[in-house]
Amino acid sequence: MTGKAMRYYARENKKIVILPMMQELQDFLAELKVQRADGMITVRDDGALWLSEKEMQTRVSHWLRDQERAGHVGKGTTLHGLRVSYAAWWLRNGATVAEVTDLIGDLSERIGRHYTRHVESEININRAFKRVQDKT
Repeated sequence: MTGKAMRYYARENKKIVILPMMQELQDFLAELKVQRADGMITVRDDGALWLSEKEMQTRVSHWLRDQERAGHVGKGTTLHGLRVSYAAWWLRNGATVAEVTDLIGDLSERIGRHYTRHVESEININRAFKRVQDKT
C-alpha cells in the first residue's frame, strides 16, 4: 500500500509490530538531518539513541506541554491519550477490534476493546438516537 513500513518491538508483550508507513511520514523521515544506518527513528535530535524508554517518554511529555502552551495540541495531550486516539480512529474508520489490537501492538483483544470502549458507547448512543429519529 505504501511501499515502506516500520517495525517496532512492543516490549510489554514481546511482539514485533509492522505498520505501513504513510507517504507523509516517509517524507518527514527523508528530511531528517541525521540519518542512522540502522534505520532507528526513535532517536534524539542528534541521532543518538535514548538512554532509556523512560527518558524518551519524559522528554516527549515535556515537548507535548510546550506544544500545549503554544496552542498546537489540546490541553492534557499525553502519549497514552494519543494511543487511545489512534485506536479509536481505526475503529471509527472500519477496523475490527482484532485489527485495532494488532495496530496498537497488543496480543489481547481485551486490550483492544479497552482502548476503544468509548467508541462502542458512541456507536450505541448514535444507534439509539437514529431509532428515535426514524420514528418521527
